[in-house]
Amino acid sequence: MNLKHRYNSLNFIWYSLFISSIMFSSCESSVQDPWFKQYKKEITQTANQEADSLDIQQDLRGPIIKKYFADGRVIKKELFRNDTMIMSRTLYGPQSLELRTEYWPSGALGFEGIALRDTFYGLSTWYHENGNISLQGIRYKNAKVGKWYYWNENGTLKKTEEFGEEHLIDSLQQVGQ
Repeated sequence: MNLKHRYNSLNFIWYSLFISSIMFSSCESSVQDPWFKQYKKEITQTANQEADSLDIQQDLRGPIIKKYFADGRVIKKELFRNDTMIMSRTLYGPQSLELRTEYWPSGALGFEGIALRDTFYGLSTWYHENGNISLQGIRYKNAKVGKWYYWNENGTLKKTEEFGEEHLIDSLQQVGQ
């Protein structure tokens, strides 16, 4: 399954509008946005390449599908439960940057973020099951930094929270290089 197909058009439009509004209203997010967009694009392009082999394993939670390049590198790991993908881990580059996406049981996008060896960096976004963003902010070594935004299910802003440490956002440029 292609990650791009996981976004329905309304989620994509909402996400694009939200990122645009954050870029113009928050210095923290505008510093982060190019890093996240760059690596998300590169990771997605890698994941869209044809896999040389496929391995299907059974986990206690359901089947796990792994796609490999000829040199043995894993492109993508997908975990399914009841015929619905619940998590996708798309790996990229020698540093093993990963675009991690998690899904609600309905198949709707639930979470998206970039990790390096299971430690999250950059923009992380959680979604309500209806597709509206629930929580969004920047992480550095899993810690929340800068300004975080919380939304109600209907899409209205519930609150913002400031975590400081904005200087760490500039360090994102070195992650994955």
